[in-house]
Amino acid sequence: MSNIEILKQVKQLSMRINLLADMQMLVMEELGNKNPRFQAKAIANILSHDELREDFTEFIQTEKGMSDNMKVFMQDINEMIKDIREEE
Repeated sequence: MSNIEILKQVKQLSMRINLLADMQMLVMEELGNKNPRFQAKAIANILSHDELREDFTEFIQTEKGMSDNMKVFMQDINEMIKDIREEE
């Protein structure tokens, strides 16, 4: 398979992943607005994955215009997870 063919396939996969992500965000927003408990569980599940949480934390800390409340919230989440893991 040539590099051009691989690049085309990667672009197609990227487009499909973006479409799935957009649809998932729509569903999450719709369900979350109607059911805050579901939204909290979904966010907790996502943030339980170390790599995703670390990436999101970095984004929160470096993005311009991010509120101090959001930065403190992410610090609290990271500290809470650290404490839970130390207890295990």
